[in-house]
Amino acid sequence: MHLNTTAPITRPIRLRPFRDDDANAVASLLAQSEPMVGPVPPNPLTAADVEADYFTQPPNHLWIAEIDGIVVGVAGLQHEQPMIARLTQLCIDDAWEDADIPEQLLIAAVQHCHYFGYLKLVAQTTWPTAQIINLFARCGLRYTRHRGDIDDASCLLEFYVDLYRQNGQAHFTPAPPAKPATSRQSQAVALR
Repeated sequence: MHLNTTAPITRPIRLRPFRDDDANAVASLLAQSEPMVGPVPPNPLTAADVEADYFTQPPNHLWIAEIDGIVVGVAGLQHEQPMIARLTQLCIDDAWEDADIPEQLLIAAVQHCHYFGYLKLVAQTTWPTAQIINLFARCGLRYTRHRGDIDDASCLLEFYVDLYRQNGQAHFTPAPPAKPATSRQSQAVALR
């Protein structure tokens, strides 16, 4: 278990919203790779489960990272409370763990948080806390505190979305969706 994100990727990574035909690939990824954030779903994942969990409310979303048409990563974000979102999933195929896929997925989630006005992001991780805190910091999130034993997998980490910094840049303005968020295709915030 390591997270050296300096390895360059020579093939393009495509981030996109979950599609119904991704259910088996995502379930396989979650079962075969250790999630950085979130539990492995106990039952086989279905498109209906994903639709109910991530696409019934506009702030909720599930991103897929793919290379050459193969799902290599997934990130899920759900509304928890007013101005608080929960990163429910962040899982990368072990073969691509050293690439910058976690950052790309997390940046998409941070942009989504900016657009929907979330100020805080919470995440429960099974990875070493220091690695997750460093990853989140590189993506514009500021660690604030934790609830529970910091060395326990049930520890909940809290981060503030830094509204004035994004990837080292002083100011960040999220791109609005092209049309109102009424379907999963229109929910995705433009990824830069």
